[in-house]
Amino acid sequence: MEGESTTHLDSSVIIAYMNLGDRDQYQYGHRVVYRLREERERGRSRVVVSSAAAVEVLLWLAVSASGPEAADAVRRLRELFEALDPAIAWANEEVCRLAAEIRERDYRIKPADSMIAAQALLDPDSTRLLTTDREVIESKAIDEINERLTKEGRRRRKLKISEE
Repeated sequence: MEGESTTHLDSSVIIAYMNLGDRDQYQYGHRVVYRLREERERGRSRVVVSSAAAVEVLLWLAVSASGPEAADAVRRLRELFEALDPAIAWANEEVCRLAAEIRERDYRIKPADSMIAAQALLDPDSTRLLTTDREVIESKAIDEINERLTKEGRRRRKLKISEE
């Protein structure tokens, strides 16, 4: 659809939405999800969650939530998926190669974050990667790869990486 944007969500945004124990994180996550839901309902946004981000969310649930907190977090995760109906993007060989390049060029980027960034970069229609990870947001290597892929015609628009 013309004017539609594709937004990739990092696990940090999803976890923030589920994390009722941290008021600031919860408010941030709620604000982002609410805005994306409105964009989606107006037909202006499509949401994608990489398989690496989905695994990170499930690991967070397994390690950080227990008892009633876990039940609330799972309920919130279900709400998020119902509200945003995100596509799950599965990694392939090209994603893995680009993730390795990101890690080689910027050692501060964690392996899962490099996979999430690579998935967003290789989606030619993605316009945003929403994350709270400062290393990803500020990475010169990711910016340079973004520019290269755009110049090569592999991206329709430049990917913006930010918290909002």
